[in-house]
Amino acid sequence: MTMGAEVLAVNYSSPTTRAYAHCETGGGGRVTLLLINLSRELADVSIELPSGAAADTVSEAGDGAGGKVAAAEYVLRGGDGGATNSTRVDLNGEPLLLRSNGSLPLELLRAQPSKLRRNKKGDVLGPYEMKGYSVSFLQLPGVGAALGCTGAA
Repeated sequence: MTMGAEVLAVNYSSPTTRAYAHCETGGGGRVTLLLINLSRELADVSIELPSGAAADTVSEAGDGAGGKVAAAEYVLRGGDGGATNSTRVDLNGEPLLLRSNGSLPLELLRAQPSKLRRNKKGDVLGPYEMKGYSVSFLQLPGVGAALGCTGAA
């Protein structure tokens, strides 16, 4: 997961949610969204893609809705159920603890499949449910070129 130097315009209207989008470095055609829920409450986030940008989906038998988006998801949240005063951070529900030599356990740095879905037209993704006080990174494949990503570092 890389958030490159190319920043995309994002419009949002929630006082408790922040959203940022960057083109991925290396020209892979992916966009990484950074979503931050500043509230203790659940937040439902819908992502509207501009015309011509449709996220890749994975097929599901009998799926007549728009399909499950083939996105990767990384979710950071305070340990102990999202407590803001926790001394631990969870990555995708697993404690993210340094090893005795101070290094990160790289085996934990793997994405989980996203539960993000798109509508039949393919231009709206979501709603994506964010737990309270959480930070989510969503990698969206197949939308970078339509959004003007060049793949520059």
